[in-house]
Amino acid sequence: MHELRTWFHVRGGPARAVDGVSFALRAGQTLGLVGESGCGKTVAALSLMRLVPPPGRIESGRVLLDGRSLLELDERQMCAVRGRQIAMVFQEPMSSLNPVLTCGYQIMEAVMLHQGANRPQARERALAMLRLVGMPAPEQRLDEYPHQLSGGMRQRVMIAMALSCQPQVLIADEPTTALDVTVQAQILALLRSLQRELGMAVLLVTHDLGVVAEMADSVAVMYAGRIVEQADTGALFGRPLHPYTRGLMAAVPRLDRVRDRLQVIPGTVPDARRLPAGCRFAPRCPRADAQCRELEPELEEDTNGHRVACWHVDAAANSSLDRAPA
Repeated sequence: MHELRTWFHVRGGPARAVDGVSFALRAGQTLGLVGESGCGKTVAALSLMRLVPPPGRIESGRVLLDGRSLLELDERQMCAVRGRQIAMVFQEPMSSLNPVLTCGYQIMEAVMLHQGANRPQARERALAMLRLVGMPAPEQRLDEYPHQLSGGMRQRVMIAMALSCQPQVLIADEPTTALDVTVQAQILALLRSLQRELGMAVLLVTHDLGVVAEMADSVAVMYAGRIVEQADTGALFGRPLHPYTRGLMAAVPRLDRVRDRLQVIPGTVPDARRLPAGCRFAPRCPRADAQCRELEPELEEDTNGHRVACWHVDAAANSSLDRAPA
């Protein structure tokens, strides 16, 4: 993805949900895309699949898969790419699965469409996929409907469906939201195992920094439609440079510290129709000055490949994480 812009044309002017985002996915590696709700993570993921709902529209940029421009394909060609080369695990399986079709048929459908299998072959493949994702009693679940399954089971069905045609790229949008911690751990372990087995590139969209630290090889932090920091996971967690990244990390509760109040980032994500001048985080940033409010910083890369868009990187690098008073 290079300089992608996806805007929603609504009353009051275009909402710039994704506004010049660039990143690369590599085979066998996981990129974590993090940020608050409303920062543009899911829209960026849907843009890769060309599934942006109206009135949204991809305005400009490039999305390349093995050198092939996905934005230049017609809808029929793009349908052949979805599911076979790029697949997506959506945030809420209960609203993504068809309630009137069995779980097995919904997996079979992708296999019949993309691999030309007949129904018996597709059913055998669906059963194999349910076994692969660790579904209890897979023969029984194959003929059950989504409402008959637990949240963790439905998420496994979504993963089985996404991986049924062995895609090159898997987009996982909040794959563990609303799951209890035990099921969450199982789903994350499953994704890691399947990635090693299939050699996929994974885009992990989440607001959970703990999941990112455990799963991702590199991290891109989004704010108000733009990436403000990007680095290898170890580098970003060990030395976050952008005030927004530091604020997110300081807001995570810690078991080794007792606090009267949890740390928060003041303010809210700005309206995508009325983005502030200069740095988009400036209205919420404790270090913002006149330069920050007038000029928007570009992503600058240091010698270690750590990229950050901030006018005061040196000050951030030399200071400790902002913390709430104990």
